[in-house]
Formats: sequence, structure tokens, C-alpha cells
Amino acid sequence: MLTAPTLPYYPSTMIGAAILALLLGSFFASSGLADGTEKAMAVVTAHRSASDLNFDTQPFKLTAHATFSNSKKPKTTIQYVYIHLDEKHWRSQVIADNGYERVRARSGEQLWTASNLPFTPAFIYDLRSGLPSPPEMMPPTLEGLKYKDRGSLRCTQQMGTEQCFDSTSLMQFEKRKMMDEDEILRFSDYREFGKKKVAYHAVWQRNDAPFLEITIDAIEPLTLNDPKWFVSPPAAEQVTWCDTPTPPKPVHTPDPSYPPTARNDRVQGPVQLFMALGADGKVRNVAVIRSLRKDLDDPAAAAASEWQFQPAMCGAIPMPWDLRVEINFHLY
Repeated sequence: MLTAPTLPYYPSTMIGAAILALLLGSFFASSGLADGTEKAMAVVTAHRSASDLNFDTQPFKLTAHATFSNSKKPKTTIQYVYIHLDEKHWRSQVIADNGYERVRARSGEQLWTASNLPFTPAFIYDLRSGLPSPPEMMPPTLEGLKYKDRGSLRCTQQMGTEQCFDSTSLMQFEKRKMMDEDEILRFSDYREFGKKKVAYHAVWQRNDAPFLEITIDAIEPLTLNDPKWFVSPPAAEQVTWCDTPTPPKPVHTPDPSYPPTARNDRVQGPVQLFMALGADGKVRNVAVIRSLRKDLDDPAAAAASEWQFQPAMCGAIPMPWDLRVEINFHLY
């Protein structure tokens, strides 16, 4: 039996940040790019110029809705609002009909998050990949970035994720391996907003079955600046924005126990967890966000709660950090 904790790659569609590479402290120097990396970076840069609403865009308000389908849970409908004044002043809000609500806002150098759950559900990460979303406090990396032609498409590959763009630099799809399953995000219905072209429709598929459908309802120029948008509620978690944070580094990751019932049933695979770390690097909260089976979920969460990290840093200042991780159970 081998239980190997992994810290997988969850790219932001617009930024392309690799959590795994950053946690291991791996960076490429600009003077030593591998073959294809420069071409891949040119594709990413062209896409950002063509589609990324976070840069070189007038103030706007975006509204969207999405439907999340999970065979283990009832269908969830999600409402999304993103208000963007500039790179340092924005607000996003997610409201789901299952009761979940989350608001994040940046005002200058302050970032706050208010949520009615102590963890971030898995669908939030998938939603963010398929929609124009606020920038993340995570620097991009060139680690493992490669270029590949696919007929008329220009593609980049990095940490098990492939993104492909047409001749006008508009993303057509993103493919990845998640929880031992093939997932693909397809973009369509591109429309103009100012200098940009934005996909108004996106669908996540898992093993060819749709599980998240996203539709932008409107993108409108913003003429009103309401200061109340950026006022932090009393219960919100606040941090100082950091342009070049150093993510936490794991120093002790004990394996979970492998329950005899699961072993006898020959159940194996990954459990996906959300982890919140304090500024001291200690685990403050662990939640299962994609289940394997309860008698494996529980020991995975219990083991992760005992993990130890060097804290994330902004220069010389430690800071809190959120992670998505997988713990894999394997039979040998």
C-alpha cells in the first residue's frame, strides 16, 4: 500500500499558475527556457491581450449563472457577479441555491473574503476557470510549460493541463486529468466587449458528461462606483495583497490509515481536500471537497490535519494560505 499526497495543478484560465511547482519552489530563469517555452509564452500573452478582462479594460460589471451537476448531490444553480474598476479595485460574489455564499473584494492593498462556509467548494475552482475572474494572488511560473501544434490550434501544456487557442488567440478548450478522470472545458459564443472578446458560454465535461455549464448574462460598462462594495463585513478574513508571495512548503505529510473494509473491497483512488493554513503554517481547517468513500475520506482528512508547513510568505512577512490537495490510496 502506498498513499502519496499530491499537490496538483489547478490553473487559473487567465493566469496559468501552477500550485505544485510553486510549492516545490521551482522556477525557470528567463535565460534558460526549454524548447517551446518561449513559443508557449507568446501564445499565453496573445490570449491575455485578446480576452483577459482584468487588463487594459474599462470598468465593467459582469453577471453570469451556472448549473453544477453531481451524481451524488442535487443540481446546484449558481449566480455570479464580478465588478471590476481596475486591477486593485474589484469585487466578486457567488450565491448558490444550496445556501453557499462567498464575497471577495480588493481595495488597494487590502483583500478580504467573506463566506458562510469555512472552506471553498470544488465547484468554485471550476467556475473560476470558465469565467472572467479576479486575479489570484499567485505568480505565474514557466515550470514545465510547453508548446504543441494541433492542426489549426496552438496549444500549451503544463503540469498535466493542456489549453488550446485558435488563430485569433481565443481559447477553445482546456483539458486536464482530475481525480483519475478526464475533464475538458469548452468555450464558445465569443462576443466583443471593448477591445476584448469574451466567451459567453463554457461547459465542463467529465468523461464526456457535462457537470458544469456556465453562461454570461451580460457585461456592461460600469458608471457607478459605490464605496460600500469594498467595505469589509466584520466576519471577513482580511490579508494584505502580495504581488509575489512565496507559497507554503510541506515539511511533514504523514500518510492516512487504509481501513481494512476499503482494502478488502479493493477501493482505491484520490480524495480531494481543501486546506486552510494560518500565518504560522499550521493547518486551521480541512474539508473533503471531492469524496472517494467515507471510510477513506475521514482518514485522509485526519492525516491532512496533522500536516506541517513552512508558512506562506510575502517578503519577510508570513501570511495565511488556502490549498487544494489530493491524497491517493493505492493497492499493491
